[in-house]
Amino acid sequence: MKQKLRYKIFLYTTNVFFYCTFLCLSAVAIENKCATTYIDRDNVKKFIIKLHYDNNIPIERIESIVKQAKKSDKALSLISKPIESTIDLYSYKNIFITDKMLSKGVAFWNKNKAILMHFEEKMGIPPAIVVSLLGVESRFGENSGDFKVLDVLATLSFDFPRREKFFQKELEHFLIFLCKQNADPDDFTGSYAGAMGMPQFMPSSYKYYAMSYNSVDSPDIWRKDHDSIASVANYLYKNGWKKNGLVATKIIISGSRNEEICNNKNSQKYTVKHLRKNGCLIGKEIAENETVLPMTHKGKTGDDFWIGFHNFGVITKYNRSQIYALTVHLLAEELEKQRSLISQINPN
Repeated sequence: MKQKLRYKIFLYTTNVFFYCTFLCLSAVAIENKCATTYIDRDNVKKFIIKLHYDNNIPIERIESIVKQAKKSDKALSLISKPIESTIDLYSYKNIFITDKMLSKGVAFWNKNKAILMHFEEKMGIPPAIVVSLLGVESRFGENSGDFKVLDVLATLSFDFPRREKFFQKELEHFLIFLCKQNADPDDFTGSYAGAMGMPQFMPSSYKYYAMSYNSVDSPDIWRKDHDSIASVANYLYKNGWKKNGLVATKIIISGSRNEEICNNKNSQKYTVKHLRKNGCLIGKEIAENETVLPMTHKGKTGDDFWIGFHNFGVITKYNRSQIYALTVHLLAEELEKQRSLISQINPN
């Protein structure tokens, strides 16, 4: 009798154990499902309703798009540590300033010479800077990213609290774009941050700066060189590019005071006159009233000291990283040299 009772107790506790385990596993499965889809989240519903009322877009259309969004853990991982924050200037620029990049850049420049000259004359934007930006951003469209833009923007809007406001605004612009164009979200891939096309524009940049060269069709920064060039030139122009202005140059410093000024933790700008008074050796051709940003970055044999001018700041509107802006500048210089050398060898 006691044995039967023990056996019944054993069966009961075993069944309870397996039932509880089943419930736990089911809960985990449900949680995981919720973690990879967005349409049923309360904050997403509020976002959709606001987008509907603010832009007079049918709510069913917005929901039909958002239902397709899936969480991208890879995008979350990459945006937490962007390459520009984990690498020095010397290593970063060597990724882009290569024989292959210079060859492709010169070929792209020659292919699109007329339109590049058009925007240099119209807006004062140097062809070398436009070509350099397109090279660094996407290698002239060869590497524009394979993340689904919808997935990335939804993930960073609702699973990346540190910058959720920024990315929710970008998601809003992207959804409006899809609805107005009656486009399929699967057709749009980009970077882990949601940047799109040859110039790697965020959706807000596309809205405000993308430009169609023929002024008739919608700007196509995914397939058309001319529209990508026009859009980059327009971006720089509207962000205050100064025609014939300097970007950056190396300087020589001496004394602990100047090392403190150039330590990158200090974002204060100084006049050239002030830096010269404190022992910085800066080329005589640079006016004393120029306001510049001193910087220190690793070079081939040690620290190099730089000053960035107004146009350096314009490039950082595109990407806030100093090493990014310096690399764009240095690649532009090398492209000009390479193109000049080739034209001397083969004038035709």
